[in-house]
Amino acid sequence: MKKYCVVSHTHWDREWYMPFEQFRMRLVHLVDTLLEVLKDYPKFIFHLDAQTIVLEDYLEIRPEKRALLAKYIKKGNIIVGPWYMQNDFYLTSGEATVRNLLTGTRLAEQFGACGKVGYAPDQFGNISQLPQILKNFGINNFVFGRGYHDYSREIEGKTRKLDGDLPPFIVGDLAGDGIDGAKRVFKPAEFIWRGADGTECLAVCMLYWYNNAQRFSENIDHAKLVIDVNNYLFADYMTTPYMLLMNGVDHLEPQENLLPILDKLNKLLPEGEEIKQINLYDYIKMVQEYVRTNNVRMYTETGELRHGSDNEILNGTLSSRHYIKVANTVAQNRLENRLEPVYAMMNRAGLTVSSMDHMRYFWKQLLKNHPHDSICGCSRDEVHKHMEDNFERLAESSCHFLREGLLAMARHTRCADLGREDYSVMLVNTTERRVCGVAEVQLDLLRSDGIDAFELIDAKGRSVPFDVLSREDMGLSVFSEINLPGRQEITRWKLLVYAEVPAYAVVSLAVRPSAAELVRTETTAECLENEFLRLTVDRSGRVDLYDKTAGRLIENVLEVEDTGDRGDSYCYLDAGAPALTRRDMNVTVGPVLDSGAMERRVTIRYDMMLPAEFDWQKQARSLDMSHSVLSLTLRLRRGEPFAAIEYTLENHTKDHRTRILINPRVASKISTADIPFDVVSIERGSECCVSKAPVHPNTSFVTVSDGVNGLAVFTEGAVEYEHLAERGGWLAFTVVRANGRISGASTPETDEQWLVPGNQCLRTLGGRLGVMPYRGGFIEAGVLQYAKQFRNPLLAVSVNNDPCKFLGGKAAVQDSSVKEVFVRPDRFPKVRLPEGEPILKLEMADSIVVSAFKQSEDGRGFILRLVNLDAVPAKAFIAAKGYGFTDCWMSEKPIASLGRNKVELTLAPKQIRTILFR
Repeated sequence: MKKYCVVSHTHWDREWYMPFEQFRMRLVHLVDTLLEVLKDYPKFIFHLDAQTIVLEDYLEIRPEKRALLAKYIKKGNIIVGPWYMQNDFYLTSGEATVRNLLTGTRLAEQFGACGKVGYAPDQFGNISQLPQILKNFGINNFVFGRGYHDYSREIEGKTRKLDGDLPPFIVGDLAGDGIDGAKRVFKPAEFIWRGADGTECLAVCMLYWYNNAQRFSENIDHAKLVIDVNNYLFADYMTTPYMLLMNGVDHLEPQENLLPILDKLNKLLPEGEEIKQINLYDYIKMVQEYVRTNNVRMYTETGELRHGSDNEILNGTLSSRHYIKVANTVAQNRLENRLEPVYAMMNRAGLTVSSMDHMRYFWKQLLKNHPHDSICGCSRDEVHKHMEDNFERLAESSCHFLREGLLAMARHTRCADLGREDYSVMLVNTTERRVCGVAEVQLDLLRSDGIDAFELIDAKGRSVPFDVLSREDMGLSVFSEINLPGRQEITRWKLLVYAEVPAYAVVSLAVRPSAAELVRTETTAECLENEFLRLTVDRSGRVDLYDKTAGRLIENVLEVEDTGDRGDSYCYLDAGAPALTRRDMNVTVGPVLDSGAMERRVTIRYDMMLPAEFDWQKQARSLDMSHSVLSLTLRLRRGEPFAAIEYTLENHTKDHRTRILINPRVASKISTADIPFDVVSIERGSECCVSKAPVHPNTSFVTVSDGVNGLAVFTEGAVEYEHLAERGGWLAFTVVRANGRISGASTPETDEQWLVPGNQCLRTLGGRLGVMPYRGGFIEAGVLQYAKQFRNPLLAVSVNNDPCKFLGGKAAVQDSSVKEVFVRPDRFPKVRLPEGEPILKLEMADSIVVSAFKQSEDGRGFILRLVNLDAVPAKAFIAAKGYGFTDCWMSEKPIASLGRNKVELTLAPKQIRTILFR
């Protein structure tokens, strides 16, 4: 029996070619219409794009409809979840995808029922660990639209079906399947997707998109034609007798007359065929049951689903609006590797603070910037303007909450037992491995204390070296919950302090007044140098890197290039002119500045006279010129085996792409990069044969190695990279890709709705890269560790033991003779954080990375999430005295008890483990 499964839905882009509030007005009308349809047709089923954020957006306008929505969701008429919103899987972190599901399932369950389909219709590629993530939320299926198509120039026409041991593809010759002379390789619509760790799920690709039955006409012959066309299109590519007909598309409202039309269609169908509106999960179950009972041999796809032409996976979105990617990376990192570990450490040490409401709020605010058309940088200017504001507001609240946590910790170190006049500095390592490096310290001393010079003393009474970056006398406004605001006169010192701090541990340094004069010691030097590396820069801007450990010289390690871009926000299209490089620019090299013992740095300035824009009439870069300035500040710090590159681009040029190039000096066609919860290796030239921009994503690093020598590049928002063939294997990282249209590449004519002058990025952009040479394997060389340390150096905060000093304000208004400063008593007077000892003891193989150390969702325990990024098993040991350990899903539902006090784990290759301890 052949069954046509009609799934009524809308694909809801929260913001895209209209800003959010305009789309919200359309959403309100859509849901109002849906509720009217459900009154007329109580058996109607509608899928709200597997999202739950749409409920919040709607109910802000129609709060009185909450109970009605909950009724229909619980009955199964309206399907929501498991996602909070449809994020991009590459431009957001693995943890962000987990929190998306945590937030979405929790909200859906509050309304009575959560969808059970891993539905991601329009993501621009799908990460290799998604099957494992979905399994952790009880989902064994995946329905999607992009990332499955391959192309070939070597085969033509329709050749053969999948059968037995034959190659698992057939080649189509249907209209529209060819690009630049290549044929699209068709594969079965239903298949098994095997993730990086071996987790499998049933996958269904909507080969002809999620609108292959967009709307059925009341003209029954026309309606029947929809079925006939789909029968023709899917004739060779269906594994089961169940055909998925997607009734809807972007932003479309429910078809109110659908059910009567389907009743009429059923009367026209041959015997043994049926058409019916259905819940998408019921379709999945029928397919799974058919495969099982008929012992169907399924085609299997392994790893990423990121195949296809540039216009299918839209790989140009990796670099569109670079500033958005940088802001998101910084915000994600602050939540995952700063805020959550700090508050977990506090609570683990006995400073019991309820923080889950705050964390959920922060994550929701961040997730609202993660819909794929938002984070991909391919929306209206208004959308991205609001995103920037949202990032700024998130920074205001989360940075304040982080500082409050650090201050609370600092007041409970060993230095709290010193005299009330004493100051101290606390250094915190919020990562899972020991950090030996430099911390940036801001130390505020009351001028009335008369401290003009000081030492920093560790727990063993030793003086800790530091460099003075600056000293400034200034006024400081002070605020308190129980005193009026006031003002203190302070001296603000900015220092660089070197320290070794174990994983998830604190080190406190007492500030002891000294008679020795403290002065800024910055001098000039011939080169940048620390115990690991030496960087030399000549007057032309050429940079050579010498690895002291390996005795290896990497000549000309750094370059820049600029090319024209006649593309759009989705795709890069080269404008045809040769690339402009350092030799075409006016290069100025500043002096090498030496701070003392902690840091050396130098700035290289590239004055770039570039074609002002793309001339659409002449189809070439214009003859008019514009002046843009790229500045690179190279830094070497004590204890760090990598060089940091801080880049700032003052962009005044349109229709172009600027990239920083790193020369690994390694003969290899393979580049290796991390993506969320995985590390993937890509052979240069293996990209889709019709791709005009063979770029790839990375989350935090890219490496190239010949098995003996390697070089890693750390990133912080420079998500797009290319392993260049024409330069012999250089790595290129995009820092701006400017053009003025959402879509409409290669043509000057486009509707104004799609014109976005803000996408030209005529602004100052910035970010950071890190460069680390190494020997041997990248895991054994510590690339995973240093990539995280690059983003998460030691945190520092200073306090005074007298709480009144920085809380005091004006005298009470009611009686100016009252001079008392009011202080609430310490809630935890006996708590002291262990000095230099891990708050959580953790030993593990080099291949294991912690993606989350946080309080559990119920607030009664802690979550530690680990991932083994190697292709072989790896071990981890965790100890927390007095705590019981439980293996659990990412959803934080328990699996099995692991014992008390300590546990030893073996993580399978690419396995993600979530451990609850309470």
